[in-house]
Amino acid sequence: MAGLIRGYACTPPSEQQGFLLPLALMCTLLLLLSGTSLQLAVLQAQRVQAAQQRRSANDDVLISAAHATAAQLLGRYRCLQDQPFEAWTGATAAGSCQPDLNPASLIQVQLWEQGAEISGWTPSDSGGVLSVRLPLGGPERHFALSFRPALALKEAR
Repeated sequence: MAGLIRGYACTPPSEQQGFLLPLALMCTLLLLLSGTSLQLAVLQAQRVQAAQQRRSANDDVLISAAHATAAQLLGRYRCLQDQPFEAWTGATAAGSCQPDLNPASLIQVQLWEQGAEISGWTPSDSGGVLSVRLPLGGPERHFALSFRPALALKEAR
C-alpha cells in the first residue's frame, strides 16, 4: 500500500510533474560555475603575487648593484667619480686610475644568482646619477648618488 495515504494516491498534480530533474540540473550547473569562478580567482591572485615577487626581486638586485657600485666609486675606483660613463672603458679612465685597476670590470655586477650592469653614469658636483639595468632587456633604474658630505642613495625620478 505504498503510495497511498488513507486511501488516496500520492501523485502530484500534472502541472508539477517533472520539475525535480531540471531543478537538480540547474543546481548542479550553479555549483559547477561558482567553483570554477572561485578557482579562476585563486589562480589570478597567485599570478599577481608571483609578478609582485619577481618585481621585488628585480628591485633588490638593482638597488644592491647600485650600492655595490657606489662603494667601489668611494673606494678603489674613486678616480672614476668625475668621469662620464663613456670614459670608463676608454684610455682616459685607465690613465687616471691606478695601473692595476680595470674600470671596465665595474660595468658588470654579479649578485647572488643574478647579475646587473651599469648602463650609465653622469657625474655632478656632489655625486651623480647612476643607471643600473638587468641584462637581456630587463628593467632599468636610475639612482642619484651623493658622495659629499656622506654617501646617500635614492632613486632618481
